[in-house]
Amino acid sequence: MTPDLAIRDPRLDGPTYKVKVTLGDRTEKFYVTVNHQGGQPFEVFIRVDRPELHEWVTTVALLVSDALRRGRRLADIAADLQAIHSGGHSLHVLPDGSQCFSLVERLGQVLARHAAGTH
Repeated sequence: MTPDLAIRDPRLDGPTYKVKVTLGDRTEKFYVTVNHQGGQPFEVFIRVDRPELHEWVTTVALLVSDALRRGRRLADIAADLQAIHSGGHSLHVLPDGSQCFSLVERLGQVLARHAAGTH
């Protein structure tokens, strides 16, 4: 049996994080918003500047939001996303000098820091 979806309040609040990733010689940025309901993460929105990325970030945001509304913990979702690496040898250098191997992994890092309260 599938857990019922929680009903969304008409107005939710949450922080928005500006995320930068260097891809080759380009720095990309995207924005991640985590809205809360009842003190818990409830939905995620992602905005990117590159139109070719819009489809996948919208899909990821919808799936993460659906899992949150069904009671899944953000920390668990973040851990799953951090385990996703691109099939090639993509290496993304972050502003702090650390690295990740996919934009999905980077999203997982952002959500993990939010879940841990370290943003």
